[in-house]
Amino acid sequence: MSEAMNPEAMCTAQPAAPGAAAPVSDHLVETRDVTVRYDHTKEALHPTSLSFDAGTVTALIGPSGCGKSTFLRCLNLMNREIGFTRKVLAILEEEGVAYEHIPSGIDSISVLMRGEKFTSAKEKKVVARIKRELAPDSVIVTHDYAVVMVVGEGMAFSSGMLAKATGALAEHGINISMVNQGASEISFMIGIKGEDRDKAVRALYAAFFEK
Repeated sequence: MSEAMNPEAMCTAQPAAPGAAAPVSDHLVETRDVTVRYDHTKEALHPTSLSFDAGTVTALIGPSGCGKSTFLRCLNLMNREIGFTRKVLAILEEEGVAYEHIPSGIDSISVLMRGEKFTSAKEKKVVARIKRELAPDSVIVTHDYAVVMVVGEGMAFSSGMLAKATGALAEHGINISMVNQGASEISFMIGIKGEDRDKAVRALYAAFFEK
């Protein structure tokens, strides 16, 4: 089954990398011969050089164990910063803001909350506290956001379910800004613009039940 929640507000915070230096090239991010070794012997990542330009989306694709996650961890050390997520949630709790979901990536966390509960006054206070107390690289608040949940007990034993859902949305011109799946594999969550909520539910229903 698919279910669309009312438009949400999404707050994304990225912690600052310690000792970050000023850019030395025309690229937004550039790496040169990044290598990771464990115990000074086992090489987990061969020398890797990549550049990323502003306004582009880059996907790292490869087999399990090839070093994708290891490389990304080198770009931002949020996963080594103990307590960052707890501190963000503590600020929300102290300000009386309830959240719905916390999808996270390797270098950022997102907190989804009901738009009507996250008033303009609350937003200004929460964002100011996160910036002041946690000093992240950036805090981005997105309004008119919707979350579509696709749920089914049989999903854990079926392949291609997420691809089927994202393909159906793409066919209807619906842009996806976030995807998150729980470890149980019986549901996944897709973030879209609030204005596309009803169209997304119809597209998913047609893909899963009418074809």
